[in-house]
Amino acid sequence: MLLLLDEDVPHQVIEVLRHVLPVHRIRHIHEIGWSKKTDHFVYQDAKQAGYNVIVTNDDHQMTDPDECRDVRRSGIHRVSYTQRVRGLRGLALATASIIAAMPDIVDELEKAGGQRLVQITGIDSSHKRYT
Repeated sequence: MLLLLDEDVPHQVIEVLRHVLPVHRIRHIHEIGWSKKTDHFVYQDAKQAGYNVIVTNDDHQMTDPDECRDVRRSGIHRVSYTQRVRGLRGLALATASIIAAMPDIVDELEKAGGQRLVQITGIDSSHKRYT
């Protein structure tokens, strides 16, 4: 699969995802020079470039009817997550959530019979992750 990380996805995720998903190609929107494109053109151009999945943190995208239409028309799987905590702690939680979820998500998307919209469940910051 060919995965595209949207501009709001932390750059720190790229190399770890490439390590845990070694048979898949992963690109960040900044690597391919699309950081100035609007979502309308990102989905359209991603489809033409052969991308199968877009990973994004764009919460408002699915509340806009025009953007929903663009996502649907692209046929590309949309994987989203929410960064609930700001700053470095939020970056750590979001990054961990993405990396932990993506291998299973990609496995399911490879078997999917059509386009899927996936929401990553974030790591709960209110629970300690250690004893």
